[in-house]
Amino acid sequence: MELKKIFEIIWARKWVIIQAFIVITLTAFIGSYLIKPTYMAIAKASVSSSNASSSIASSLGMEDIAPSLSNFSVDSMENVIAQVTLLPYMENMIVKLQLRNEENELMLPQNLISTGILYQIRSSIFPVRHIEVLPYKETNMFQINATSKDPEEAMMMANTLAGVFISELQKLTRQEANSARIFIEDQITKIRGEWLSSLEGLKEFQKTNKTVNLDEEISIAIAKMAELMKQKEDNIIDLAEEDARLKALKGQVNIKGDLGITPEALIDNPQIKILMDRLAGLKIELAGALATATEEHPKVIGLRMQIDRTQKELKKEMATHRELSPQIEESSRKIAALKAHLSLVNGNIEKYSSFFMSIPDKSTEMTRFKQSMGASEKIYNALLDYNYKIGIIEATTLSNIRLLEPAGVPLFPFKPNIFLNTILGAFLGLMSGVGLAFFSEYMDDTIKSPGDIEAYDNTPLLGTIYNYGKALPQLISGMEIRSPAYEAFRTTRNSIRFASIDKPVKSLLITSAIAGEGKTNIVANLGISLAREDKKVLLIDTDLRRPRLETLMGIKNQSGLTNVLVGDITIEDAICHTSIDMVDLLPSGTTSLDPGRVIESQKLMSLIASLSQEYDYVLLDSPPILSFDDAVIMAGYVDGTILVVESKKITPQAIMRIKTIFERARLKPLGVILNKFVDRHYSGSYYYGDYYNYYYQDRKSKWGLWSGKLLGAIGNKKGHS
Repeated sequence: MELKKIFEIIWARKWVIIQAFIVITLTAFIGSYLIKPTYMAIAKASVSSSNASSSIASSLGMEDIAPSLSNFSVDSMENVIAQVTLLPYMENMIVKLQLRNEENELMLPQNLISTGILYQIRSSIFPVRHIEVLPYKETNMFQINATSKDPEEAMMMANTLAGVFISELQKLTRQEANSARIFIEDQITKIRGEWLSSLEGLKEFQKTNKTVNLDEEISIAIAKMAELMKQKEDNIIDLAEEDARLKALKGQVNIKGDLGITPEALIDNPQIKILMDRLAGLKIELAGALATATEEHPKVIGLRMQIDRTQKELKKEMATHRELSPQIEESSRKIAALKAHLSLVNGNIEKYSSFFMSIPDKSTEMTRFKQSMGASEKIYNALLDYNYKIGIIEATTLSNIRLLEPAGVPLFPFKPNIFLNTILGAFLGLMSGVGLAFFSEYMDDTIKSPGDIEAYDNTPLLGTIYNYGKALPQLISGMEIRSPAYEAFRTTRNSIRFASIDKPVKSLLITSAIAGEGKTNIVANLGISLAREDKKVLLIDTDLRRPRLETLMGIKNQSGLTNVLVGDITIEDAICHTSIDMVDLLPSGTTSLDPGRVIESQKLMSLIASLSQEYDYVLLDSPPILSFDDAVIMAGYVDGTILVVESKKITPQAIMRIKTIFERARLKPLGVILNKFVDRHYSGSYYYGDYYNYYYQDRKSKWGLWSGKLLGAIGNKKGHS
């Protein structure tokens, strides 16, 4: 489509565009003013990579998990945006803030992140909660936009979602360290149990076998065994020597003769025997104590003190037996003590021999317990150290997401933006108006221009009457001779003459397809234009159903055509002289006859023929041809028929129907007059303004210069029918 054609359509449909523009703009403004405000809070965060955690792990000697701490990163900003609005994060935020809908139920995450057409429509009318995550310019940052009718709630939504996302992402970053820590803690519990079990087994073994340090006990036992063997040898030697000495004493001394008492007598003394037995028992006990203890041991010291006391008591008791030989007594005492000591030493030797026999089994069991306990203790300590390091790493592991700018309480509403909405409404109104204008143009298949008539009908175009609106009088008699409307009728008048050169036309029937196309105005003004050429013109109003010609000519309805046809009055009495020279009028009349019968009467045809002899031109204003057949009937009474077509009102189909009607009646219209035409090439102020400027420039008056522009500005309004 040519640019010129586009502007023509826009200009022709300007009122449609203006109305759409005003309606939609006002709707946008009023709607924006009445909509409850919606507030938006924005939280900004960044995506970054940090090697701090992996460096700490490496410095602690834990290179195995260092890569997992440094390599965790977000692949792309789109990935971050998709993760923020995942259902778990959204649900966590909803639960924390207790966001509920109109039914007092917790909102669904899908309702907060919806971007469908229903959300767009609803959010444009009502304030709704919504979450949107967008990249922030061309950086590694993103922003969380939260909207709500409550500004504080919007702030909390943005900050809470950011906090939840960062916290959960940090947990995800710590996942491997956390998994390792959980595993280590389980192993610590298990190994600690094994270590305690080994420790309890060792304690039970030591308790059962009465041993604490087997190696030390073996060393002590070896030393004691050597000492006991030496004591045994010394004891045997001492016993042999003492026995020999006693025998020698007995051989040299006749104890019975010298002392007067036998040694047996001494032994048979009850008190002496008790003391001797006590002394022997104490010495045996002392020998046993010395086998396991030293001289400084309290028990050894106590036994020696008891032995001393017993010996003193024995000496005191034997003082009464001074006749006994001290040497024999002493020798006998030593022999008894040596035998007792020898018996004790042999018992201790046997005891240590049994101990040495059990050493292999004890050593094996002790070694097993110690190895098990040592291994468990070593593993336990290593796990404790590893767990401590894991705790440090876990505590120092941070998320790759940082909240740089928490959302604040918005001070001004995000929606509606009255100014922006009004501007958008104006733009939409303008575009809708233009679209509606082109759509109307597309759907409008009416006759608009002379070219349309020529395209659908080969009937000659006699003239084009422009739509000069209310700016000018309905009759050209009140116009300047050089006015555009006057010139249009003059051109039409000349076209009628040229169309009937071979056969002069004196009677003309002027009709239209439907009512309201301006045929009555055409009849009157065409008659006036002919009268200006000194032609005597008679106007006949044959539209008996809706007579209007007499009103237009300023004559009250009185007797006329119907009265003449029924013979009430003569034709001379019925014809009225108008205020315009050379123009007479025959009104429709006042007799209420059937219009169809009147039109079909032969009197009418004779009357028209008679009047054509008296007047230069007889112009008949007939009913619409598509409404009644009066026009077709009367077309046979006149020299020519002219069809008036109003621009933008009659469709080509109507023209074809009229053509068919005339063809069936074997009639051919003289031509077509296009009425109320707006030339898109010279419309509005351009055509009429320039026309008036051209014809009135000689007046040099302000009114003369501007009247044309004023008339042109309003000249596109609908004119009189």
